[in-house]
Amino acid sequence: MEKPDSKALKLEAIHTSPATLILQWLAYAFWGWLGVVIIWLSAITFSFFVQGNEFDGNIAEAVAYPLAATIVLAIIAVISDMFYSRRECTTKKTGMESIIMIIHTVLFALLGIAAIVVAVFSLINMLISTGVSVGNGAKITLYTSFVGFVFYAVLALRVALVGNVKNIRKISWITLLSINVIMLITSLVGPIAFSINTKQDRLIETSLNSIVESINQYVDKNNKLPDSLSSISLNNKDAETVIAEELIKFKPNIKPAENIRQNISAYLSENTTVKNDQKTFFYEICTTYIAEKKVSWNDISPEEYPNYISPYSAHPKGDYCYKLSTSSISSKY
Repeated sequence: MEKPDSKALKLEAIHTSPATLILQWLAYAFWGWLGVVIIWLSAITFSFFVQGNEFDGNIAEAVAYPLAATIVLAIIAVISDMFYSRRECTTKKTGMESIIMIIHTVLFALLGIAAIVVAVFSLINMLISTGVSVGNGAKITLYTSFVGFVFYAVLALRVALVGNVKNIRKISWITLLSINVIMLITSLVGPIAFSINTKQDRLIETSLNSIVESINQYVDKNNKLPDSLSSISLNNKDAETVIAEELIKFKPNIKPAENIRQNISAYLSENTTVKNDQKTFFYEICTTYIAEKKVSWNDISPEEYPNYISPYSAHPKGDYCYKLSTSSISSKY
């Protein structure tokens, strides 16, 4: 009767030990989660390049989370897989090791197939769509889906073919990390660099309406425009910074004020006519923008001199002035 090979028994014990199975599950899981955040990062990055300065919202905040997650998960995935590779069975997996391999192979294959289906749908949508926004959305989806397909296809091959294809583990590591590095670099030179470069623009944009509201309050109280922005009261720290650093210029009375008198009947103790004197003042707030900003909707105010500034309004690169108005009302009985 042949005795069992002690070395083979030892290897089998290592392959089926709880530590090996935990490392296997973690290695596969971290690669899988890395694929999710790379798709997330890709979608934001491609949105920036496709939509350009029409991209809405604070892209710096939008890209920060997937960027950080991509870096952290890539490191954890590689370390976990390196530890698992020392224990991984490179011949025929059995028992729980085989089950874990099958589960993740099927999962990654399904995700890859789903990505390619979305990519084909987006390609067809690009060919038949007529709207610019629909076409841009299809492009973003197509590029993002292609990245997801390649990542999960390679990952599925890494999980299923270890021991059957020479150096498949190293090839998969190089491919997956290359995708990771390419998307990281693309996001850094694209949305991250843009966000850093336009930090001052965003500070100005988010402060302007607060400054305008403070000017409106000053006029309502004093029946005149302030001589300078140092005369108004502000409750917004960003607006205070913008004024202190002289990032905007205030030009009062760019045209003569207009008076409008209205007689309004009101019932107080007896029938009384109230005379409302409305005085409208005109001014400009000028600044210098580092980058042009476009929007995908029509944000042009119907008024020549509106009394507010939307933080989402478009503006050109360089010097730009907002023409504004504000009114005060005094009542006489």
